[in-house]
Amino acid sequence: MSSLIAILMMFGLAGGQELKVRERFTDARISHDQKIGLFVFKREHYYPGSIGILGPSTPDRYVVNVSIIGSYDMATGAVRVLQRRDHGNLWVHESRDFHIVDAFGSRALIADEGNTYWLDINSGALTEVPLYQESKSRGRGRGHYILVDEQGSLIIINKAQGQAMNYSAPEEIWLRRPNGEYERMLQGSANYGSFYGVKNSELYFYSDADRSYVAYNLHTRLRRKCGENEVPRRWAEDLTVDFLTSNYGSPQPTIGKRVKNEWIRHEAQIDTSKLH
Repeated sequence: MSSLIAILMMFGLAGGQELKVRERFTDARISHDQKIGLFVFKREHYYPGSIGILGPSTPDRYVVNVSIIGSYDMATGAVRVLQRRDHGNLWVHESRDFHIVDAFGSRALIADEGNTYWLDINSGALTEVPLYQESKSRGRGRGHYILVDEQGSLIIINKAQGQAMNYSAPEEIWLRRPNGEYERMLQGSANYGSFYGVKNSELYFYSDADRSYVAYNLHTRLRRKCGENEVPRRWAEDLTVDFLTSNYGSPQPTIGKRVKNEWIRHEAQIDTSKLH
């Protein structure tokens, strides 16, 4: 009996006795020009709460609880802290924290659970842009976002609202211009695999209505039919360098270099003690 009481006391009193440290890189992505890697670093120092067997449970008590967006210069290894978010005593799962959607030049698209933001990589300024709300107002779900230029032109590939888990539901391709104007590029038959990318300010996709591949000029707004041989390869296929973390966080981002169609990877070796 005495041993049982001791075990119960151990569980009931656990918490606040020993400082725990949990630090990892939760997201990373390379810019389209492959010059800058962006990352999210999460630092949590906390005293564990109790599980409440002998009384009320208590939550973890945080001493440090921050998420940091930083940049990594792929040529020099120089690191800059661009944004810092203090969560206070609120535990935030990685799926609800900062996520790097895409990056082009000095601009990046950042998301969290409920919002999207433009990040100015030069200044570190973060500006909210209501993409989720705009899609909802058009009866569309969130979908995939692809940043196609430094000005902020976005390709949005999405399904009707509420159809995200319906794998047979058709997708549409939309263009959102930097001024917030929306244009539907392809309606009713789009598939994520049908989107091929942008080259020389032209958006390429296959159109069932035209029974042809189509190139749409983002500046002149003119469409033209084109041959399949004109369609640029997907951006991911053109990568010779990448910047990644695992799905569950990593001690360091990994840098990959493609040599003769084989990827050679190593850790970035970022000094996390300087991420404040």
